[in-house]
Amino acid sequence: MPVDFAAASRHLAEGSNMGVRLRPIDLVLDVDSRHFLDGDDPVARLASDLSVDLSDYPTCVTGSGGRHI
Repeated sequence: MPVDFAAASRHLAEGSNMGVRLRPIDLVLDVDSRHFLDGDDPVARLASDLSVDLSDYPTCVTGSGGRHI
């Protein structure tokens, strides 16, 4: 359901979550680092292989401690 800025601000101030509708050209990396093997970071390897700095992209921490990039 679309909301205006004021309604979204109130919703977030109450501690609630907010989502966005992605366009067909958007991509989200859902990173669950709990399942990484010791000493391995597949997301860092992906970024290196693609020569991409993932810190340039919006990121949020998920409830489980993972990330959405």
